[in-house]
Amino acid sequence: MTTSGLGGAIKDWVDTDDERSSGGFEDGDYLALDPPYRAANQNMTSVSELGAVQGMTAPLYDQLLPLVCALPGTSISISTPRRSRCCLRWRTRSTR
Repeated sequence: MTTSGLGGAIKDWVDTDDERSSGGFEDGDYLALDPPYRAANQNMTSVSELGAVQGMTAPLYDQLLPLVCALPGTSISISTPRRSRCCLRWRTRSTR
């Protein structure tokens, strides 16, 4: 999957419709996996949800982790975030 396809998969993960975006995945696709699960169809409540999006790889997830955060119940334009609305992500892995 390309990164543009991953963008479609992330869009479908958070949107509330069942219409597949270009390169995206909806409930029917996730339910066909083993084990099956559903798309969230709502804003992400945790950055860890990225790991459940079809097409996300461990290396890409590790690259994105320091750059993203989940802010449930808020709306932020990724093109113009204000410093006051950004959040800090505390590392959960040991740095030893």
